[in-house]
Amino acid sequence: FVPARLRGFANLVTDPWNGTVRAIYPGRLGDDGVFIPGIVSALAGKLGYPPAHAELPVAWHGRPDAGIEPFRMFPAQLVPSLPATWLKDKIILIGADLAHTDRHRTPFAAGLPGGGGYLPGILVHAHTLAQLMEERRSVRLGEINEIMLIIVFAATGALLGHLALPLGRRILASTLFIGMLWLSGLIIFNINGFLMPLLSPTLAFAISQWLSDAYSSGEANRQRRFIKEAFGRYLSPSLVEQLLRYPGRLELGGERRYITILFTDIAGFTDLAERIEPATLSRLMNTYFEGVCGAVLAHGGMVNEFIGDAVLALFGAPITLADHAKRAIACARDIDSFSERFRNDCAANGIKFGETRIGMHTGDVMVGNFGSTTRFKYGAMGDAVNTASRIEGLNKHVAGRVMASGVTIADADETGARPVGDFLLKGRHRPLPVFDLTPNGDADALAAYRAAFSLLQNGGTEAARSAFEKLAIMFPGDPLIAFQLTRLRTGVISALVVMTEK
Repeated sequence: FVPARLRGFANLVTDPWNGTVRAIYPGRLGDDGVFIPGIVSALAGKLGYPPAHAELPVAWHGRPDAGIEPFRMFPAQLVPSLPATWLKDKIILIGADLAHTDRHRTPFAAGLPGGGGYLPGILVHAHTLAQLMEERRSVRLGEINEIMLIIVFAATGALLGHLALPLGRRILASTLFIGMLWLSGLIIFNINGFLMPLLSPTLAFAISQWLSDAYSSGEANRQRRFIKEAFGRYLSPSLVEQLLRYPGRLELGGERRYITILFTDIAGFTDLAERIEPATLSRLMNTYFEGVCGAVLAHGGMVNEFIGDAVLALFGAPITLADHAKRAIACARDIDSFSERFRNDCAANGIKFGETRIGMHTGDVMVGNFGSTTRFKYGAMGDAVNTASRIEGLNKHVAGRVMASGVTIADADETGARPVGDFLLKGRHRPLPVFDLTPNGDADALAAYRAAFSLLQNGGTEAARSAFEKLAIMFPGDPLIAFQLTRLRTGVISALVVMTEK
């Protein structure tokens, strides 16, 4: 019904994400192949102003002040009553204002309550026509600056996703950060019409935070699997849970740690292995190891390695234990009690199972994952490990079963140990006090032995020999008393024991 020369499309260019009006519609070809401009461009051309030849971002008209709208609107029936001066030399747009069907979202919607940012189409055209007449352009960051803003928000989201924050704090931090962006954009837009990009930085922030969190969760799951695989069979479940909750306690690259090392070995195992069938030996050793490992786990230790019939256990790694020496001694006593019962049961079935010898030492070691890039294992390295093994080997010279260094005895504040001597191990330059923890009777027997050893330690050779001879009569068959008496009868004059073999 409108002549071709007066036609114009009333289309609005909206954002596909949220329907916000973003640009002026330039026009398009009609069905007859004739170009029809957008209504705002058509009006601008009629008024002698440059039209929009392409989609032009809207530069929204400001307000004279906070109480005055950018454009005045009057119901049509009131026009005859308006003063003529109100309309003189004005450009007047006439159109319908349909509250339920003709409302379009504008950037004002982010800050005006009650739907104030949803404008009728005729009012949107008023803003855009004023823009063309005043030859204003939308003030924006520019493509490069917008990309930089997106990168900053993406990096911030990634950092926040990587941080090990509780969920509540992470949500609060994210809300505050994004809230500051939107609030700043709203304030700047209302002050000078400057349009900051809000949606793209917000999406970049959210997506990068999600990706970072997903990556961190994947790393955490891999770390949890590693901890379970590496320690699940060698630590008690409660200690494994501690590692899972606090994986930082596990220094994957290796760290210096003060711990107690426990070694066990079976006397005459090679002969035993030659005498019985492999299948029988396998079942026997599985039962034996079950008892030994059960004792280690019960006292908070880690079964670090099986070396043939020997067991290496660590107390104080990977979980730090303040009382690692005390735990190791308690564990050694339980292992000794179990192994003696096990040995007697084997003897009742005609199997000669050897005594379990135990050695302990406390000192600084390096603990962590050692090996190659393709295969590694958690363990301990250092002189303290070798010393614990050497102390275990001293049992066969003394005919004992449980021995510990003086360092372990002191750290555990152990009062039930008998001093054996100051052992100068082969290749060492300083003697190491060694104590016997093999069960040896009541407190009176322990006191009598210590008194006799004190005489030996202080150079009273004859008095010491006399004291140990009396002890040998009182406690026949005690291997440690026999060991001291044999040394005294061969001319020993001190507690120093020089070892010529490892």
